[in-house]
Amino acid sequence: MNYEDEQLNVATTHRVRSRLNKRPGMATVELAAVLPLLVLVTFGMVELGWYLHLSQIIHNAARQGARAAVRLENSNAQVEAIVHNCLYKDAGIAAGSATIEMTCLSWEGAELYQIMSLDENEHGEPVRVTVSVDECHLGALANLLGLNEGGLSTFAVVQRQQGPE
Repeated sequence: MNYEDEQLNVATTHRVRSRLNKRPGMATVELAAVLPLLVLVTFGMVELGWYLHLSQIIHNAARQGARAAVRLENSNAQVEAIVHNCLYKDAGIAAGSATIEMTCLSWEGAELYQIMSLDENEHGEPVRVTVSVDECHLGALANLLGLNEGGLSTFAVVQRQQGPE
């Protein structure tokens, strides 16, 4: 590097610093304008992540309930206990805030009847287990974003095992 290049580099650095020094409070004003938006976006992403995590837990509970419902030795009470156990163990959701519904489906997917007793449904038709949670216990930001309205609901469908012939 020669002497002229050094002089050019020093002059450029001096110009940049002098421009920055003309508005000493500008960085503070920009921070005050951008920081609330940055915090809102960050907490919004955290709430959305918690919502998706909770949705996955509820879907897993429905899947576990459907797997239990297609086994011939399980009763309705056992299936509900499995679903409630999954919800409480993974997300701390109490049994009173979850609704479990078991439905028999046709092969085309049309709802045939609600299963009152799994003992009566030994025909090999698909069984749909629907789990609905009324209160999701999400934060205030989730209420603002509309994620907490109506709770969460999901279902899983599994074919019932054939009974002994």
